Amino acid sequence: MPKIRKLYMLIFVLVFLTGCVEKNIIEDLGIVTVFGFDKDDEKGLTKATTVIFQFNPDISEASQIIESEGSTFREIKKNANKKSAYKIVAGQLRTVLFGQSVAEEGVFHLLDTLERDASISDKLYVTMTDMSASEVLSASNYEQAPNIGTYIQELLDTAIDEEEMMSSTLHEFLRDYTMAGIDPMIPILGVENGKVYIKEMALFQNDRYVGEFNLDEMFYAQTLMKRIGDGVIEVQLPMEKFKKHLKPHEKIESETFQVVLNQLKSHSDIKLTDSQSLSYDIQLKIKGRLTEMSERVSLNDEKVVRLLEDEICTQIENELYKVIAKTQELKTDVFGFGRIYNSKMRNEQLTSDEWREIYPEINVSISVDTTVNRYGIIQ
Repeated sequence: MPKIRKLYMLIFVLVFLTGCVEKNIIEDLGIVTVFGFDKDDEKGLTKATTVIFQFNPDISEASQIIESEGSTFREIKKNANKKSAYKIVAGQLRTVLFGQSVAEEGVFHLLDTLERDASISDKLYVTMTDMSASEVLSASNYEQAPNIGTYIQELLDTAIDEEEMMSSTLHEFLRDYTMAGIDPMIPILGVENGKVYIKEMALFQNDRYVGEFNLDEMFYAQTLMKRIGDGVIEVQLPMEKFKKHLKPHEKIESETFQVVLNQLKSHSDIKLTDSQSLSYDIQLKIKGRLTEMSERVSLNDEKVVRLLEDEICTQIENELYKVIAKTQELKTDVFGFGRIYNSKMRNEQLTSDEWREIYPEINVSISVDTTVNRYGIIQ
């Protein structure tokens, strides 16, 4: 009998709790796909642009843009709900976009609120723009996507899959923000001919935007941040060393020529070699298939192939020195040299502020080993 009573009690509790769960009918919901945040300097408030999508076969326009403002995210959402006949829910939020004015002041307070919402995935993308967020989210051309929020998500998915940029999810941003010795980095979105595109990569000090990489710089930088499995790189080489290796009757039209490697794979190893002088050794190995050269250099001789590889190494090393120097000038360590320092110097851990002051003083030695493992018909 006691067991039967317990069973009845369990069934009663489950039925009671089921009745307490809030029921949402999908046709009554405005499902948020992207939030955009700008600064209203006159009022001192944050202005939000909310893109919502409705699963309702009876309406012709399934996407809606709502603008609201407030001093807190809760107030912003409350004011947005007043402007829609649908109940706004953020469970399908895929991207958050910050206008430049918000990004320069700091974004943690907004991201922290989103991260605390259990209905929101920490896999959503964090992005910014050097325009206003509302301008970007008003772009009219989003191809076959049902709304601008979904288009931006697919745009970022593709760029990351093709290894054109680093991933920048909410989880990754907050991880780098909270860890001493490394800073976050997120894509900058722009609009051209009514269409959103990835313009640059934003560099942060903690949660504040301080500078950017162009996309070429971004590719070089990410070779030090992760393994690349199938990338594409174009390098510019000096023509002088290859003049005598041009195919017959070829005219020299420029002092440089371009080389394209695809199916590129890379692996880097960064070590702190001297903690007193803050010296680091960087070893980078790259393998790729040569698919294009702007000049018809003959590669029949193995020595010419070795020369080509050596010149590619030199070019990549030079570009890496430049991107590291740029971050030192901005005092933003997106590479995580400080994290490497702290992992080795366990008894002398540095805070983010302490590391930021000495980061411009680090010394790096870079060695690149490039292998052109396949070559044949060059266009």
